[in-house]
Amino acid sequence: MCVWQVLCNADWTMISAVATVIGAIAAVVATVGVLFAFRQLQVSKKAAVFEIMAELDREFNSGRILKLRERTVNLDFANFDEPVQCEDLLDFFEKIGFLENDGVILLDPIYEMWGYWIERYWVLCEKQVYKRRKEPGDGTYYDKLEILFNKLAKLSLQKMQKAKASIDPKMANKEIEAYKDKIKKELKEFKEEERNSDINENGNNK
Repeated sequence: MCVWQVLCNADWTMISAVATVIGAIAAVVATVGVLFAFRQLQVSKKAAVFEIMAELDREFNSGRILKLRERTVNLDFANFDEPVQCEDLLDFFEKIGFLENDGVILLDPIYEMWGYWIERYWVLCEKQVYKRRKEPGDGTYYDKLEILFNKLAKLSLQKMQKAKASIDPKMANKEIEAYKDKIKKELKEFKEEERNSDINENGNNK
């Protein structure tokens, strides 16, 4: 039997159906492969973010940062204008601000892990930061930290039910300034807490 006869006698309907099934299976396999690769990428990304956050938390609770926190709350803010003595601590919070601004870390976990301290240290140091910004070339001095503070303040206000859903943009600045005033009234107690939090690098009480 010649090839032509074989082709003529073939059940093309069946062949077409089989080809369609094979094509569908191949498409499913390819889709599953893409989804699996995407899932693995998501898992890897989440693992990397968790590691970044864990590293930041270790740094925040390290002896070095704890001592910087204590040193900062002991500064005489009424008698100095330059924030240089706060910079080592503010640098740490600015780093978190950069990561949030770039979408590496979401705001909610930042709020839960470090929001309390970011808000209070910003309020404590902002006057000196603003004065530094007036100098030539320093207009963006700790700008990511300020942006982060404003986001955290809005989130705090929402959680305190000062705004049921979201803060009215027209009232946002007024609300945030009122929230700053609230924090300022709590700074004395906050400073005392920070003075008692200092430990050495071995984890022993000061």
